[in-house]
Amino acid sequence: MRILIIEPELAIINELENQFTSSKQESLRYFKWNNLEAAELIYSGNMVAVPDPKIRCTQWYCFYKSRMYVVTYVADASDTKHWEVAKKIMSSIVFK
Repeated sequence: MRILIIEPELAIINELENQFTSSKQESLRYFKWNNLEAAELIYSGNMVAVPDPKIRCTQWYCFYKSRMYVVTYVADASDTKHWEVAKKIMSSIVFK
């Protein structure tokens, strides 16, 4: 079973376009998080309010008990040294 977040994805992507002078969707994938269907959206760009540095955002979305959970990791787009730690922290979140 896949979660259907097509409309929210479009709303999120449209809102991102308003917040960035340039934005690029790098990837969209579906995966299991807490044994539930989830989506990961990765995008990068320069923000309107603070144009430097270019940033990369990773967001995880999941519905659980009628609530939408969103976890976000933001970093300088050219720096990946903290990604593995961030992924472990994000994966450790348990829904109750």
